[in-house]
Amino acid sequence: MTNDEKIAIALKSDYLSELSVFEMLPNSRIRSGFDRRMKKMISKSYTDTAKTVRHRRVKLRLAIAVIIAATAALATGGTILLKHWDTFAVKENDKYSVILISDAENSPQCITRYYEPDLDKTAYATRLIEKTEYAYIVEYINKHGKQLIFTQCTRSQMENAQLGTEDAQIPPEKVELGDKSAMYCVSKKGMAFLMWDNGEYMFHITATGFGRDELFRTAMSIKELSAD
Repeated sequence: MTNDEKIAIALKSDYLSELSVFEMLPNSRIRSGFDRRMKKMISKSYTDTAKTVRHRRVKLRLAIAVIIAATAALATGGTILLKHWDTFAVKENDKYSVILISDAENSPQCITRYYEPDLDKTAYATRLIEKTEYAYIVEYINKHGKQLIFTQCTRSQMENAQLGTEDAQIPPEKVELGDKSAMYCVSKKGMAFLMWDNGEYMFHITATGFGRDELFRTAMSIKELSAD
């Protein structure tokens, strides 16, 4: 196999990978000329030398991303935003948002270490909702009606999860949580949602009655449970 043939296979793989992400989006379709134009772009890139292929591939990926973003709104008749974090993305449309996870197959497939927020247990009633090898969910609620649900799960469990972001007070936005990049949003009814990846597992918190700063402090307090 020649170098040009190897480059062609790599470029085609990148194109199909990007295209598969778009095809997972609900209520979307690819216009008939899209595939033809992309193949023409890839064909033109086949002549690149091995010395410049990495730079060319980056440019091609950016071009694909721009075309997908522009085509999505035309194809579906609504606005679609694809926002990226470190290991996940949020596909946002008019009604709801969908979480897309990257590299889920190469991350832990079961939970071996459990975590929870360091809340005052005397001020909150605690209810264990679920504790399995795939998810750990705990609810905290106090007498004043403040409620927080903490969830820890594997990345694959979060894939294609949906968020109710229609008319959200704060649509999904990127925030800093220590040295991690987190997704924060507030629903139409005022429920706050915070999600991040700690490097092994996905964490997310839904809360009512918590201010932004208090919610972030709670998230930063998360610690590993002792193995007793």
